Amino acid sequence: MTASFLPPILTPVVTLVFPAMVFALFFVLIEQEEVA
Repeated sequence: MTASFLPPILTPVVTLVFPAMVFALFFVLIEQEEVA
C-alpha cells in the first residue's frame, strides 16, 4: 500500500470516520451499561 496512491482527500475522511466509529462504540457501551 503506497501513500502516494491514496488521494489527500482520503486522509481527512479516515481521520473523521475512525474517531466517529470509536465514539459510536463508546456510546453503545455506555447505553448498555445504563440499561443493564
